Amino acid sequence: MILNASVAIYVPTVTKNSAGTVTKAWGYKHTPKLNPAFMFDADVHPASLSAMKLAEWGYDSIPSDTKLLFADPSISAAKGSRAYVTDYTGASAYYDIMGVNAWPRHVEMLLFPVQGE
Repeated sequence: MILNASVAIYVPTVTKNSAGTVTKAWGYKHTPKLNPAFMFDADVHPASLSAMKLAEWGYDSIPSDTKLLFADPSISAAKGSRAYVTDYTGASAYYDIMGVNAWPRHVEMLLFPVQGE
C-alpha cells in the first residue's frame, strides 16, 4: 500500500423532527467546526470496477469520480459516514462512504463524491 492521502472521517448526527423527517448534520458544517471522529493515512485511487466487482459492492453503476480507499485493517468507518480526503498534491474533497469491506490485511472503502461541497 502506498499511503498517498490523508483522510478525516466524520460521523453524522442524525435527528428526527416532529414531522418525522430524518436529517443528518455534519460536524465540519458547524460553527465552530467540530473535529473529525478520527484521521489516518490511506491509499486512495480512482475506482475502475468491472460489472462483476460493482455487483459485489451492490451497485449497477457509480459516479465517474468515485474513489477506492485502502487502509490499515485497524481503521473502522461505517457506511453512511463521510470522508474528507486530501491527496499528495494538496487537492481535497468530501466523499460519502458507500461501502466498506474489511479484510485481514487491509480495509477497503467505496467513496462517492459529495456534490456541492
